Amino acid sequence: KACLAKIVAKEIRSYGRDKLLDGAMKNILDKNKDDTQTTCMLIKWSRQGFLCRGLERWINDSQGRLRKQEHQRTIEAVLHVQQQREKENSPDLLAQQLRAVSEHCSSNARSFAHKMGVADATAVFMDRSSRCGQHLRHINKATSSIQKMVKCSPMA
Repeated sequence: KACLAKIVAKEIRSYGRDKLLDGAMKNILDKNKDDTQTTCMLIKWSRQGFLCRGLERWINDSQGRLRKQEHQRTIEAVLHVQQQREKENSPDLLAQQLRAVSEHCSSNARSFAHKMGVADATAVFMDRSSRCGQHLRHINKATSSIQKMVKCSPMA
């Protein structure tokens, strides 16, 4: 599976489409950036086709490395807090601290996942609306043609 993903990723990179992910991730890391621009980039990414989704870590090497590093740091931070607090007999406090550390360390990944989810939903809506619009145009043409035929046909 990984080999196929890497082949598809290489093809997508050859068209320069990985730049959308690059820009979106830079915006996510820059907490002061406008979310609208990020969402637009991710919507464009989502609308490129079903082959791209889920392959972000292979398509955009820098993003893949960054997300892998953040994932590893999150695990290490949680384990560190767990080891430090192991001797304390306060499970509620430990749970709160573990949650806080995990949320802090994984904030970029959660932000990216949330924005990608919004972009996916928006892209699906846009694609459906576009197809519905095309269908309505065809239905209107057909209806118009039928009306013309009815008007022109001799009355029995």
